[in-house]
Amino acid sequence: MYKNSDYENANSAIHLIKNGLSIIDAAEKTNSNAQIINIMLSNEEVLTEDVFVEDTIKTQRQNICSTCDKNKNNTCMECACPLPVILNMKFKECPLGKW
Repeated sequence: MYKNSDYENANSAIHLIKNGLSIIDAAEKTNSNAQIINIMLSNEEVLTEDVFVEDTIKTQRQNICSTCDKNKNNTCMECACPLPVILNMKFKECPLGKW
């Protein structure tokens, strides 16, 4: 179970991410849990349209991830990110360099 401070740290990390820092770097800098950050980023109230990729890019990413052996139940087992969230994000990239 997460504590309130975990969410506060993740919120600080989101501000850094919106300014161009990667999730991993922002998590390290704010002592945050990357999984909490991803969950918070999936909340539409936090996001603005400028962080989403175009539908064609999302489809390309989905096609790549659908055949990847690290995809388990729509979660990337390499980075523990939920695929429905990260496939949409401009600032995310595949940890294996596939997209």
